[in-house]
Amino acid sequence: MEKIKTILRTSDWEKVGIAAFYGYFAINILMKAFAYDHGDDIYKFFFIFAMTFWAIKVVTTKYTIRETAWIAVLLGIGLMLSVITKQNTWLLLFMTIIAMKNCSFRQMIQIAVYLRVFCLFVLVLGSAFGVFDIGFKTTPDTNYVEIPVYSFAMNEPNTAFLAVFFDNTAFVIL
Repeated sequence: MEKIKTILRTSDWEKVGIAAFYGYFAINILMKAFAYDHGDDIYKFFFIFAMTFWAIKVVTTKYTIRETAWIAVLLGIGLMLSVITKQNTWLLLFMTIIAMKNCSFRQMIQIAVYLRVFCLFVLVLGSAFGVFDIGFKTTPDTNYVEIPVYSFAMNEPNTAFLAVFFDNTAFVIL
């Protein structure tokens, strides 16, 4: 029992919280990079882990009274928008902003870019080798000739090509 008390007293809880935040952030990036939405069962499963990591970060971080007031305001607005729109995008944005305290923004960007590029390679290669549905569709071009487009296991071809554009741009900038 004394050993547990010693570990609890000597642990750097701020670093534990920062690591938990990066876990929360990485899970959200992975779920969005693999094109899962809040209605998918796998998203709900990983969302529980992400919320656990977020709670660890918030509990292990020291906030001032003013920051606590802003946290309450942001959570209130996020919850209200989540109920009105039936989407959790704003709530997750505000929760990420709340928990970012003492975290490196550069590190967050690196995590996001590397995970998104990795996920894109997995989806494209998996679609090419038949692991995922390639999402073959045809669409008319300007001369009304049908041309093939692919969604690479995402819900729409536009989503896939936007992901390719975003990941390439972010990787070049990083």
